Amino acid sequence: MTLKKMFLLYSLIFIGVILVLCTALYVTYMTGVRNHVYSFADSEEKQVEVLQLRIEAEQHFDPDWVSPSITYVALNNNNEILSSNGSASDRKLALSYLKGEDIPFSEGYFAKSLFPGGVCVFKYQIGVRYSSEWANQHLPRVEIIFVSAFIFSVLVSTIVFVRFISKRLENNISPLRHTVRLIGSGNLNYPVPHLSIKEFEELGSLTDRMRSDLKNTLQALWSNENQMRESTAQMLHDYRTPLTVARAHAEFLREDLSNLSDMRNKDDLIDSADALILNLERLTEIGDRLQQQMASDTSLAGGNTVIALDDFNQAIDILGHILSNHYGNAWRSNFQKCQQTLSIDEIGLKQTLMNVLINAFEHGNSPQTVQLQFEVLQDSVQYLISNSGSCFSERALANGMQKEFSEKANNDEAITGLGLYFARRFLDKYDGTIRLFNSPDNHACVQITFPLQVVKDDPQTPPLT
Repeated sequence: MTLKKMFLLYSLIFIGVILVLCTALYVTYMTGVRNHVYSFADSEEKQVEVLQLRIEAEQHFDPDWVSPSITYVALNNNNEILSSNGSASDRKLALSYLKGEDIPFSEGYFAKSLFPGGVCVFKYQIGVRYSSEWANQHLPRVEIIFVSAFIFSVLVSTIVFVRFISKRLENNISPLRHTVRLIGSGNLNYPVPHLSIKEFEELGSLTDRMRSDLKNTLQALWSNENQMRESTAQMLHDYRTPLTVARAHAEFLREDLSNLSDMRNKDDLIDSADALILNLERLTEIGDRLQQQMASDTSLAGGNTVIALDDFNQAIDILGHILSNHYGNAWRSNFQKCQQTLSIDEIGLKQTLMNVLINAFEHGNSPQTVQLQFEVLQDSVQYLISNSGSCFSERALANGMQKEFSEKANNDEAITGLGLYFARRFLDKYDGTIRLFNSPDNHACVQITFPLQVVKDDPQTPPLT
């Protein structure tokens, strides 16, 4: 059954029920009239009309002709009351009526009939009245009872109709909603049950097809991911072996060159070997981090190790010298001596500083001097990298650490913020900060600060490159 047919059928049933209720109320009303439980609304008015015709025909008035439901006041030609079955208020209203005064309908309706020697004023009501005076005084009016019964019947029928429709819709929506919630929570094994309404059955069929397609897609993705992991693990294994051999040969080369007695081109060869070792070390670190990711299914962040800051700074100073020789720039370092140790991801910290240093060497204008300063503050340590060959633009100062940042240097060189972006992500893990600014002599400066406290390892740290 479609929704259109269902609503049409139930609407016809609802209209039929209302018609049956109206018929039942009408039959009940007429039964009460026939059994003299109450009278029609114009019953008293018709009685007054009959009295007027009788008085006109017989030319006199007899109080016995008047039924108890009608009030009368008989007066002579001098407006003196001859007889009455009404109260003093009724008599007063009758005199006002004869004088032509307006009387509110709430007081009743009035009519008069002339006869020789006097006049008779009748007071009556228009409306359904009970045959019993006690019922007229203590029960609600008949119209109110029947109108209330009709409204109550319509309300009950409407509530039953709405509840029946709602139940029918709920029986079709609830299973579909339950299935969608299961799909949203990751359960793709629960099929959509059969539904009785055509539109919901079609929607359920589409939902079930989506569930099946999603399940097949995820299974394919999981299978591809496992294959990719196996391929990557194999690639790393094949990648690290020649890398280790190359690094060993580079170290042998440097050792042999340092023992040559002929100094001609010796320094250049040593610098080349140092650069080769530096890049091989960086590739080794990348391989270590990729292997860690494959083993633990986490990000490329390394674990915390306890490092001596003096030894760490010496290693950074050596790398800075090698980079300066490679890029043809001057190198200057100023490290404050300290005895502190620090629990931190050493590879990540080294890569962070290398990202900033390589940016300084690559994006500065030669000849230039790249300077690295280190100092211990009250409860933190600070690295300051400055570059005499360039300065940050206003746009770089505002957006330089965003992942999507890039700009042109001298209209030919693309400068991206990816290295600074990864540096910021690493420092966020240790509640550190990175700040870009230009020195008073218009040199680009990057300030890195992080606290000295020992921190826990966080596997959600983003990868560094």
